Amino acid sequence: MIELSHVSKRFLNGSRLTENGRESYAVKDVSFRLEKGEIAAFLGPNGAGKTTTKRLITGYLAPDQGEIRVMGMCPRRDGRAVRRRLGYLPEHNPLYDDLTVFETLRFAARVQGLSGPGLKSAIRRMVDLCDLGPHLKRSVAVLSKGFRQRVGLAVAMIHDPDLLILDEPTTGLDPNQIHYIQQVIKNLGGHRTVLLSTHILHQVPDMCSRVLVLCEGSLVFDDRPQALLARGCTVARIGVAQEPDAVLGRLESLGHRATCLTQDPERSGANPFVPFTVEGNWTEETLADLAESLREHGWRVGECVLTPPTIESIFAGLTAGDGTACASSG
Repeated sequence: MIELSHVSKRFLNGSRLTENGRESYAVKDVSFRLEKGEIAAFLGPNGAGKTTTKRLITGYLAPDQGEIRVMGMCPRRDGRAVRRRLGYLPEHNPLYDDLTVFETLRFAARVQGLSGPGLKSAIRRMVDLCDLGPHLKRSVAVLSKGFRQRVGLAVAMIHDPDLLILDEPTTGLDPNQIHYIQQVIKNLGGHRTVLLSTHILHQVPDMCSRVLVLCEGSLVFDDRPQALLARGCTVARIGVAQEPDAVLGRLESLGHRATCLTQDPERSGANPFVPFTVEGNWTEETLADLAESLREHGWRVGECVLTPPTIESIFAGLTAGDGTACASSG
């Protein structure tokens, strides 16, 4: 459905093509392939090249190098044919406030070339899919953000596209609306290919079958959500009844990177233990060994807790510039 092969895109900054002595790429040598029915999360920090890549896929921009195929077609050369089979929901949902929901759907259907029974059937299908029935006569101007997103999703899908590109579809929604939009997107899997950008990372493992991560224009991860989570490191939290600087020095001498979790520890009274987090891929056994080495140093050790990795921490590691999700091993 989507195939990028060694795609690069640069933008001129005045007369210069360099930044800090290096060539400045918005997208650099990106290759990936999405099959029919996949729901792929397209992740990356701001400025990573996600928007440029989506504009290349839709044919709005042409690559400087490499080749793009969308449903077997070149999006620049066969742009009209590609757009007939593609639906797009941008981050800033462009709806006409002076139209009702029904008028919006009818207008979108006509723009896509639908008429007669086909138009009516498409509207009914989107009303059912996005649960818009009670709101058809309401003006778009008075809709909540959540219902505007539902209408935008219906507009993007009203012509029954094979490929759907969604840009931050759940940003700014309340938890109930987020859950509803998530369910709609999940139900699309198997029938349509979906490329989804989001900064709400905890949604990704449950909603998507594939994860792509961009960093500084380059693709740094392409695999299943389970493979992404497997890259995470279990962090240790440990309490030690000792001055923070001494503990940090001792942990560093043992080859660990640690952080004191309090700036002004109170080591008197009922809780004399200062909390620390220690980076690395810890297990119960290796954490017990660390605690024992601190006790052998003459210090009292309190809590020893393992914190499982989060997709946010893994994402931070992947996009930190070194391409790794773990800073060190336990």
